[in-house]
Amino acid sequence: MTVEGGRIVAHGANNAVTRQVMDRFIQGTNPMQILAATTPGAYFASSDAFGLDTPSNTLFLRGFNQTQIGATLDGMPLGEQSVMNILGIAITQAVVQDDVAGMTVSQGAGALDAFSTQALGGAISYVTSNPKDQAGGKVSQAFGSYAAFRTYARVDSGILNSTGTKFYASFARTDSNLWKGQGYQNELQADTKLVQPIGDRGKITAFFSYGNFAQGNYLSLTKNMWKKMGRNTTYLKPDYEKAKLWSYYSQYTNIVPPGYEGVLSNDEIGDYAWDGSQIQRTYISSVNGHFDLSNHITSDTVAFSNVMSARYGGTNNYVTSPSGGPVSLNPDGTVLGVPMALSMASSNGRRIGFTQKFGIEAPYGNHITFGTWYENNRYIYDARLYEDGVNEAITGFRISNHTKHIHGLMMLSIPILFNFFFRITGLLYLA
Repeated sequence: MTVEGGRIVAHGANNAVTRQVMDRFIQGTNPMQILAATTPGAYFASSDAFGLDTPSNTLFLRGFNQTQIGATLDGMPLGEQSVMNILGIAITQAVVQDDVAGMTVSQGAGALDAFSTQALGGAISYVTSNPKDQAGGKVSQAFGSYAAFRTYARVDSGILNSTGTKFYASFARTDSNLWKGQGYQNELQADTKLVQPIGDRGKITAFFSYGNFAQGNYLSLTKNMWKKMGRNTTYLKPDYEKAKLWSYYSQYTNIVPPGYEGVLSNDEIGDYAWDGSQIQRTYISSVNGHFDLSNHITSDTVAFSNVMSARYGGTNNYVTSPSGGPVSLNPDGTVLGVPMALSMASSNGRRIGFTQKFGIEAPYGNHITFGTWYENNRYIYDARLYEDGVNEAITGFRISNHTKHIHGLMMLSIPILFNFFFRITGLLYLA
């Protein structure tokens, strides 16, 4: 009997999307939308062309949704990629799309060294571009339908001194009217990144990002609403009397307004609110350190912070504004009183933390990785109801101290994350 030896190499299964591929899409397109268009098993849907409307954005990866998919930016945890993300921020608000150098997505569950609490469905790693060695700049302008335009500008310093210091600063603005209904979407972003080599053994990278979003939302539709009312159906704004009427039928009756029998259900009538909108503001900063401690040992450290605030407003068809008086249906089909109110939620979050990873090149082609992740979060969610006027709604963008407050609810969440991992990958040697 003879025994033969062989080697089985374990490769990480990842799909990569480069900057060259991303440049084939309209500038400013949500990276998740590009990922879905270029990766088997990935699906992305949004209500707007750029993919900026976070309440409507949906990402699936082999059947897992974005709440089950991890994400990092230059090693910094981003949390789940959904609206009101307690443990992070969406990629569209974390970095200007033009400054993303590329991204990779795992074909299976995220690896142990993926800093995420929800990597069951996979992990997406985004990498920002580095400053260029030569000084220069770039300006791009895009125009589209519904008064859409996007401006992007970037300045690279080039190498500034003998140690290799270099940086860039960029700015992007995206504006568009909603393609149905009344409202607009506005996005302002700014990035800056500095790279400082430390001899020939490592480098330190500092990154800062600012994002400010103000946008009207699109009404979420059922299949029946889409089929019976058409793709252009949305919030009832600017018809305030119709909004009061439909709110009356949904709150005070179990029937539908005249002319909609057999078309919409009473619940669907209640879905047709006056309007919905949101404002989100984000600040991100991180410092990365990569060092070759020896010919076989590397160290990667990321210290990060993230401060965010937001306001989410929308009409509540199931709460009556008391100051409007008793609610009743007039003979002419108008509504006396105000059978609806403004639902307004304010959120404030703060994240600080660090990750530390060591890599060791072991004999026989093996690679050992171990490290830790610590994060301290604070998230406050304050939800309130405000009265709407008899003849005019109160929007989320202009609540004043004179607006009457009906009811409130506050949630405080302070999760602390600590994780340690140890992984060996490489060759299996049989003899």
